[in-house]
Formats: sequence, structure tokens, C-alpha cells
Amino acid sequence: MEFRQRLGAMIRTIPPAQQAGIAVALIVLILASVMFFRWVTTPAYTVLYSGLEASQVQSVIDELESQGVPYKLEAAGTQILVPRSEVYEVRASLAAAGIQGTVVPQGYELLDGQSLTITDFQQRVAYQRALEGEIAKTLMAMQPIESATVHLVIPEEPLFEEERKPTTASVLVAPVRPLSDAEVESIISLVSSSVEGLEPSNVTVADAAGTVLHAAGEDATGAGMGSRTLRQTREFEQLLAQDLTSLLTTVLGPGRASVVVRAQLDFDQRTSESETFSKEEPPTLKEQTLEEEFTGAGAAPGGALGVDGGVVATGEGDYEYTKNETLREYGVDRVVTSITEAPGTIERLSVAVVVDDGTQTGATPIPVDEVQRLVSAAVGLDTLRGDVVEVSAIPFPASDEAPVAEEPEPNPLEAHLTEIAGAALLLIVALSFLFMGRSRRRRPVEVSPQPALEPAPTLEALPVGAPAELSEPAEPNIHDDVVGLVQSQPEEIAALLRSWLADRR
Repeated sequence: MEFRQRLGAMIRTIPPAQQAGIAVALIVLILASVMFFRWVTTPAYTVLYSGLEASQVQSVIDELESQGVPYKLEAAGTQILVPRSEVYEVRASLAAAGIQGTVVPQGYELLDGQSLTITDFQQRVAYQRALEGEIAKTLMAMQPIESATVHLVIPEEPLFEEERKPTTASVLVAPVRPLSDAEVESIISLVSSSVEGLEPSNVTVADAAGTVLHAAGEDATGAGMGSRTLRQTREFEQLLAQDLTSLLTTVLGPGRASVVVRAQLDFDQRTSESETFSKEEPPTLKEQTLEEEFTGAGAAPGGALGVDGGVVATGEGDYEYTKNETLREYGVDRVVTSITEAPGTIERLSVAVVVDDGTQTGATPIPVDEVQRLVSAAVGLDTLRGDVVEVSAIPFPASDEAPVAEEPEPNPLEAHLTEIAGAALLLIVALSFLFMGRSRRRRPVEVSPQPALEPAPTLEALPVGAPAELSEPAEPNIHDDVVGLVQSQPEEIAALLRSWLADRR
């Protein structure tokens, strides 16, 4: 009760203007505290699943509501957000409940539990579906691919090989970002290597937007082949230009030469085979000689052999028989040469070099002929294939010695201007109450011996025209007190502000 009386007496001694200011400061402080508390206690949400279908969204929402997990829907209902601190636990619980954000196609598990009465057609279709699902899951394991669908056309085994029809495949992918040519090429290679008899030229790849990334009938790499050859050509040109620039910088100095290289590379792979025969007399590799001689009376035995293998007819009288037979095998001079030319050979080089003649920069001029000979030797100039090296000397502009004005670095406090303003407001209100309490404690309190005291007159209770000495003494300037405190204790005030800003983050 005594505390209430003292508090009421202290409030009554405060002028009405200051009472209104204190009330406004208290209201602002309460509102700021409430907003700060809500900001601190509100959980940060992050994406749980995105790109869901309507049926998937409903199943995920039902499971989240059954578990009592707060959530939000964004992106026209296709994206579900949950508190950041619970995202991993929620995903694990949803996976345990059999709910996943993306539809994972079935693979070889389709072949499990087949009955004994399955027909060959059903088994072939089940195997094809399982193969499609396994390839789709493999593609979905790639980082830029969110979902994939694979369709295979596997013809039946023909009776004759010439009647065999090609195996084809179509792949539909939903990437999270545009795919590069190298990534499309990897998809084609992966799909063609997963199916027996599937050629890369028979694979069609398209994205969810309807863009054909690789059409059937193109080369093994399609558009990726052109991109790869172009990339290799540019890398060769840049490497050669860097070497020439480094060489000219050593000779002429930095900034006195500019080099541009253009190359034509042959990426065709060729295989040639030649066979040569010698015109000289061929050598004898093998020789076999057979000599027979028969002397006797009568004709030489002859005729057809009988069943028992004996001679059925014999000659009569004196007979002499001689037979000479020679069998020779000659060798033939034959030279077979097979040459395979690897792709990437240089067809033509064009090098353009511009050097500084020193007229404006004051540098010592260098003879153009020497630079041309140096560059020709560095690139391996071959005039037979049409290589060209051109060197020109032109005046380079003089470098500006005036210092370049550096752009001012962005103030890191600008990004947290709102937080700093709020913290400063709270600091001012707190210091106001602090100094107001100190001023009240420093003011002497007059104690009257009468049992009942009349309330002290305020400015409103004074009559109009009262003398100035009877009015309430002027309150100390709070703004000046705050400024003085900041100037006298800058380190403590800075530490207080930093602690408030850290709490808001």
C-alpha cells in the first residue's frame, strides 16, 4: 500500500506533457516487445517437397496433420513448407509411412512374386517395364534431373538376322535447370548402354517443356558432338594464344601485344589398308617329289578295284613303268599396312598478332619481321597446309596514370537499418526511464508533520498568472543526458547495441 502511495505521488508530480510522453514510450516499448517476441518465436519454414501432384499433396497434408506438424502451402499448392528444425525428421517419418515427394518408378521389384501360370508375353512385358523403371531411377539419381520416364521398344528375336528390327528408346526428363550438351550426351550414353542392341542414334531425349534435346537418327552424340568439337577447338586456340602471349610478354613487355588464334581441326577418324606385292621371282616355300618305277612281264596291273580292294584286271607280258611327280609351293610377297588416323589433327592455323610501335607509349619499337619469325616458329607454321601468320605494328594508347576513383564499399549497417533503428528506440526509452528515476531520487522530498497532506500542486492547479517561482522546476533534458551518457561510456553502449542486434538475428 505504501508503495502504491509513493508511486501515485511520484506520478502526480510528473507534468502532464511528460506523462503523455512516458505513456507513448511505454506503448511503443510494449508493441516492440510483442513484435520482437513474435519474430523470435515464429519458426523459419523451409521446403519439404516441391512440384507435387494434387494426389501427392493431399496425402502429405493428411500425414502432416495426423502427426501435428505445422505446414504451409506455396507455389499454387504444389510446394509444402515445414519448420526448418523439423524438416529432416518429417521427411523420415513420411518415408516410413510410405509417402514420398516424387514418384519413384518400380524396377526389378515388378518381377517379384510372379505366378507359375505367367505367359511368355506377360513375362516379356514385365521385364521391359522393370528395365524401364531401373533406367528411370538411374537417371533420377543424377543431380540436375528431378524425375524421368523411359519407354523402350524391344522387338522380338527374328528367325533371320537380316530381319532384325532396331531397338529404340524415348526418354522424358524433368530437370531442375536447363541441361547442358554434355549432360544430354551422358543421358544418351547411359540409356543406350543399359539396353542390349540399343544404338545411341535410336535414343530420343526431351524435357518436360517439350524441347527435344536429342532426336532419333542423329549421330551417336548428336548436338553434343558439335559442342564437344567446338569446345576442344576453343581450348586449343586459347592454349596456343596463351603460349604466344606469354612469349611476347617476355620479349616486348606486358601490355604491348595482342594475339588471336583461329584453328581448323579435323575430327574425322580414318582407317586405310594397303596391300603390296613384289615383282621379283617368288621364293619356293615347299617342294615335294614323287618317283615310281615298275619292271615286269606283261601289262601293268590296272582296272577298277573290287569289293575286297583287290586288283580285278592284270596285264600280260613284259612291262616297264616309270612315274616322276614334283609338287612345289611358292611364296608370294605381300605387305599389308593398316593406318588409323586419330581425330583432332590440325588442318589450318591462322594467327593474328598486334604489337605496339611505341609512338604514343614511348616504348622501344620491335621489328615486325622478328616477331613474325618468332611466332611462326612457336606455332609450327606449315605453309603447305595453308597456315597464315600476320603481325602488325600499330600505336597503342598511352596508359592513363590518373588514379581511378574507387567505388565506396557498401555500408554493412545499411542492410540492418531497421534492426538498428528499433534497437536505438528501445535504448532511448530505457535510458529515459533510467534518468527519470535518478532525477526523482535526487529531488528532496519535503515531509510535513500534518497527518493529512494535500497533493502537491501541479502546473494545471496553479492559477493563471501565478509567479514563476511557484511553478514546478524544469525537468532535466533527457536527450542531453542520453548524449552525455553515450559520450562518457561509449564502449558499454556499443556492447549493449551489439548484444541487441545479435539477439534479433
